[in-house]
Amino acid sequence: YARKYSTLNPFGKSGCEKDNKVIGNEKGDWNENFKAVFVFTDPSDFFEALQIITDVLLSSRPGIVEYEPMHRIPLVFSNPDLLWKTQHPFPRFGQGAFRLSFEACYKARMNALGLSKQVIESRLRDIVQFGKPEHSQFFHARQKLIDCAKKQACRISHFYMVGDNPRSDITGALRMNVVSTGKKLEGWSGMLVRTGVWQDGEDPMGADGIYDNVQDIVDYVIKQHKVEIAELNSRCNSDG
Repeated sequence: YARKYSTLNPFGKSGCEKDNKVIGNEKGDWNENFKAVFVFTDPSDFFEALQIITDVLLSSRPGIVEYEPMHRIPLVFSNPDLLWKTQHPFPRFGQGAFRLSFEACYKARMNALGLSKQVIESRLRDIVQFGKPEHSQFFHARQKLIDCAKKQACRISHFYMVGDNPRSDITGALRMNVVSTGKKLEGWSGMLVRTGVWQDGEDPMGADGIYDNVQDIVDYVIKQHKVEIAELNSRCNSDG
């Protein structure tokens, strides 16, 4: 979209502000008939992403009409994590940081257009969040694992969420455990590892256990379910 309509981002590679290139009038009606905007990963160009998402949320033809009151499409984020672990010694900003930045800029832009507080709040509700710790993510994972277990003639008695970020991984598992208990489904445990965002001395936020690495958790789970595993192996051997 930015390449097709180069004036959207004046600082982009095809823009006209950096190198003083003369850009002709944009061709087309600008209407790509977008039904929604999905953010699947952290934008490598924050400015361009902020600008273009704001434009297409406010108008179906952002090169012709600045704001269309009846134009409403959802903006879907796939990951709320503010921080994530890279090779840098300390956590780096993730997609959650982009959402915070976007919401601030989007709200300011709508204020600049003179929209009412009610309209601004209503449009901000078009933002949809998926990803841990949202329940939808965990229910999807649960169903996929149950489907896999059925193919192996197995039954899952408990789920273990292994993660390095208490705010997403552990919180999601504990919330899922509450929901599952109420629905009389399998229980969930949140297992925290020291190999990522979380560091010793920080709040583990109710983790059921803290481990040095994933292998330690696997060993723990096998030990906890050794009777079930033995029964499964015995059944498999008899069937074979």
